[in-house]
This record gives sequence, C-alpha cells and structure tokens, in this order.
Amino acid sequence: MKIQREALEKTFRSQPHGLYWISGDEPLLNIESADLIRQLAKHQGYLERERYVMEHNSDWEPIMASVGSLSLFASQKFIDIQFNAKFNDKFKAALAYLVEHRNDETLILVSTAKVESSATKAKWFKAIEQHAVHLPIWPIKSSEFKEWLSSRLKAEGVQVENDALTMLAQRTEGNLLAASQEISALKLLDHGELLTTEIVLQATADSARYDAFQLIEHALKGDINAAVRALYGLRGEGTEPIIVLSAIAANIRQLMAVKKLLVARNANDGELKRLGIFFNRVHLMREAAKRLTAASLKAALEYCASVDESIKTSQADRAWHQLEQVSLLLAGMMPEEVT
Repeated sequence: MKIQREALEKTFRSQPHGLYWISGDEPLLNIESADLIRQLAKHQGYLERERYVMEHNSDWEPIMASVGSLSLFASQKFIDIQFNAKFNDKFKAALAYLVEHRNDETLILVSTAKVESSATKAKWFKAIEQHAVHLPIWPIKSSEFKEWLSSRLKAEGVQVENDALTMLAQRTEGNLLAASQEISALKLLDHGELLTTEIVLQATADSARYDAFQLIEHALKGDINAAVRALYGLRGEGTEPIIVLSAIAANIRQLMAVKKLLVARNANDGELKRLGIFFNRVHLMREAAKRLTAASLKAALEYCASVDESIKTSQADRAWHQLEQVSLLLAGMMPEEVT
C-alpha cells in the first residue's frame, strides 16, 4: 500500500502493517518520517530495537534470523534497517522474505534511496507494495518551497513578513535541512510578533558566514581555497555534517541532470528552472556542468554515499574529511587526486 507523508500517522494507527518502507532522497523528510514511525512503534509497545545499516554485499541472514525469533525481553521487537545501495537481488529477496515471515511481535522499518519509476513496474516491487506500507518521499518542488517554508514557520509558531519569507526561501534555495536550521534559529527569538526582514537577517547572520551554499558556490566556481575555508568554517561553527552533505548531494544530482541537457543541447534557462534551479544560479550551474565531466560527477556522488555511511556510523572526523574531498572534486581536482 502506497501512502503520502500526511497520512502516515493515521495509517499507522488505523491500518497497522508489519513492514514500513520509506524511500526518497530528501534527508529531512526521510528522517522525520522514520522518527515518527519509531515514536509510534515505541508507544505501541515495540520496546526492543535492533538497528542495521546494510550495504551492497551485506549479509541479511542476521536480520532474517531475528524476524523468526522472539524478543529476549518479552516485549515487541522493532527492526530498523537502513539500506545504502542500489536495489540488487539480495535486497529484493531479503525484502520479500521479511514481508512473508514477519509476525505480530515484530515491526520492521526499511529506509532506502528513492525508487526509480522503472522499478515500480517490476513484479518484485508490486508484491512488496501489496503486503507492506510504502512511503515514497518526494522533494519539495521549487514552486512549492515558499509555501512549505511558510507552513513550517507557522507550525513552529514563528511569524514573518512576506519579504522576510521570500528572503529566507532564496537564502536556503530549496534545502529543507538548511531551512529547518534557520527556523530553529528564528524560534529562539520568541518575539511573539511579526518578524521583519531585518530581524530575520540579524538572527541568521552567524550561520550566513559559512553556510553550505556558500561552500558549494565557491566549489562550483572552481575556487578551491575559498571552498575549503568555508567547509572548515562550517565545521568550526558546529554545523551538522548531514546538512552539508544534503546540500552537496542535491547540487550534484542537479549538475548531472544539467549535464544530460547539455549533451542533448537543451540546457536553456527554462529547462534548468524546471530542475528546481533558482534563476540566480542558472548560469553558475550551467558553467559548472560544462567544466565537470560526467565521470567526476559520478565519483562525487559516490563519495556522498561514503559520507552518509560515516555519519550513520558516528565517524564525524572521517565524514568531514570526505566532505572536503567532494568539495575539492567539485572545484576541479581530478578524481585520482582525491584520496
């Protein structure tokens, strides 16, 4: 059964299932949806939690064995699986096994990257979706981002004037994690009144010094020194590496899409805007896509997967080092120079 994010809690309470599958490439929405399932599961008595981070060649046997065993603590069991690779045969077989052998004492959450449209037509996928809850997470469209930002601010009890909202939308450029961070900063003001553009600018001034978008802009312009300074500034200010990773990965995917348009000789302003690229970055993204090769962009995206793994395994130093390598690669260093 496929559902929308807005229906997750209602579906969980009214139509409980043994397996929930969250797929998508929007980190903030993925994280929040998974956290909601964890909270609901805990509330319903799934107190024993097992966490697995799975890669391409990971062994699924321990998970399969766990599904078939009773909880050691006589409570219901919650199995939390993060899969960080393409959907290979091992993954498909494991998912089919989990759906078939799940029991009332076990709740399973599987988190993955987005499911490509071609995969949704496959027999294996249809079988899973028929017996489990599938929650596809779609990125917020650029045309809808300002509205999303406004709703998010209202939900947090923060009121801003329209010009301030527009400025905040342009500043965060569709990055939900960055927007969430800015909203948290504004919430601390607790003025209880309409916030002006000046107040919003002042409240976010510190994070503006070394924000992730500044880092990306330097890298895409080929300014290696400025990119590295911005990265170290972000780390020094205590920025979470997942925020930087999210911004970089989103831009790499956009660059790959622009690269395809360039090959097809169709990289006009309108097409780039349809990719969610804001008008003031169209030229920058087009020129960067011309400069960077398809191979270097692929290598950069693969590095992002490694950064994600380091973050999830609490290896912060390694994650920051890898983020530096991705930044250098985007700034123009050849892949073989990146270690």
